[in-house]
Amino acid sequence: MADSDVRGSKMTEDSETDEKSLRDLVVGLAQAMSEMKQDMSEIKRDISENKQETSVVGMRMDLMREKILTAVGKTRQFTVEHSKRLRQDLMEEFKEKLVVVRQQ
Repeated sequence: MADSDVRGSKMTEDSETDEKSLRDLVVGLAQAMSEMKQDMSEIKRDISENKQETSVVGMRMDLMREKILTAVGKTRQFTVEHSKRLRQDLMEEFKEKLVVVRQQ
């Protein structure tokens, strides 16, 4: 009988140890899940911030593109007008010299 009491006591100790190990494992898993949830929240927040920054950069690039296109258009118009004036000035100068040469 004493032998069976020892075995019963041993089994009780083993089951208590197993139960404690199981509890520790469950607590560890719960903590790991909580940390993972926090990490996921941080990742989602970072992704959201990156999307906002990307959107702002996109808008700035669009604005810069419009400014560049406007500047190119103005430069082109100035160049065309300047070329016309230069051509007219050269033609007038040529005509004046032609008149002088003919009068000689």
